[in-house]
Amino acid sequence: MPPPPPSHPLRVRWAVAMIMALLQYILLGVMVYVQPQYIKTELHNSALTGRAWLNELLNSEHPDRIYIALGMRRHVFLALVLQIRSMGFMESGNSRIMLDESLAIFLYTCVTGLAIDHVAERFQHSHTTISEHFHKILDILSGQDFYTTFVRLPDPNAPPPVAIRTNPKWWPYLKDVLGAIDGTHIALHNFIMDHDPTDLDRWIIDEQAEDMFPGTVRRAPIIDFGLLSTSERIGAAEKRRAENTRDGIAAAMWEDYQEILRERALEMQQELMDVDLTIEPVD
Repeated sequence: MPPPPPSHPLRVRWAVAMIMALLQYILLGVMVYVQPQYIKTELHNSALTGRAWLNELLNSEHPDRIYIALGMRRHVFLALVLQIRSMGFMESGNSRIMLDESLAIFLYTCVTGLAIDHVAERFQHSHTTISEHFHKILDILSGQDFYTTFVRLPDPNAPPPVAIRTNPKWWPYLKDVLGAIDGTHIALHNFIMDHDPTDLDRWIIDEQAEDMFPGTVRRAPIIDFGLLSTSERIGAAEKRRAENTRDGIAAAMWEDYQEILRERALEMQQELMDVDLTIEPVD
């Protein structure tokens, strides 16, 4: 015999319970969505702020810490800050970020190539602040005052550096290259070279390291790249010339690589033929 149907009061209580549960779920969803809009949770709240981290680098007993993080020595970094200030670029009165920290943000981004999320976490600033100060330093370094001071027009009659002429990885591919397009990197490179001429030796090659190609050991003292050069402003014709030179270098390197592959294939074929000749026939 089937159970009797629920009474009317029981059905009402069941409907009310279902409606209350539904309302609770709706209210919970609204709170989850609305809470972040009104109750802010600070993201960058680390005790090691960007300012504190930069102070650590500047006051560190080991000189390589700031070099690894920012790509230049402490005295070069401080000289660059003074150079920028001497050109009239100063912090605003209500700025929370000093000029040296702005420069550190720019250099750290260039050296590491990290996304803005990671740079913001390192310096404990918002994305907007990181972007603003990165572009501030970029505009200064590529501006007329700094750019024309540290970018020099090359002498087309000057011979290529010895380090390029004696390295088969670069010669003859770079024999006609007089400059580069990115003026910001050139200006920064030249500033470092003015204040620390031996700096490039550190990362180009270790003093005891040997080249991958046969030859003598290339030691750091013979490496002298000097100052990178380019015209004051790159026009369309100069850019096309640089692109054509780049494409020619790539094509020449690719052809050399294909020649190496062909030589290796011939050597393997010869080795296989030698092995076949040494195998005695079986009766």
